[in-house]
Amino acid sequence: MALPSLFRSAQPKQFSFHTRYYNAEKEELENRVKVIKSEIDAEKAQKANGSNIKGKFQRPLTGIRATQQANRNANIRLIAIVAVLFWVAYYLLFS
Repeated sequence: MALPSLFRSAQPKQFSFHTRYYNAEKEELENRVKVIKSEIDAEKAQKANGSNIKGKFQRPLTGIRATQQANRNANIRLIAIVAVLFWVAYYLLFS
């Protein structure tokens, strides 16, 4: 551990920064190639599966049913919580 000195001032800390080469054109080209490849893969998958519309109208019904069931469960839970709070308030105020 160094002792403080009255005659010597602190030196600023120095750093060395080495720049890296950045090629914006190359990165843009790679991004475009990646997007095009993903589009081609999606088209191949669509061709392999046949028509993309088949069965689409039945899927949302199951989601709606699940949402309705979740809402019903949440409402029952809310009613139970409110009933317990009323019971606690009645007990505290009138006992």
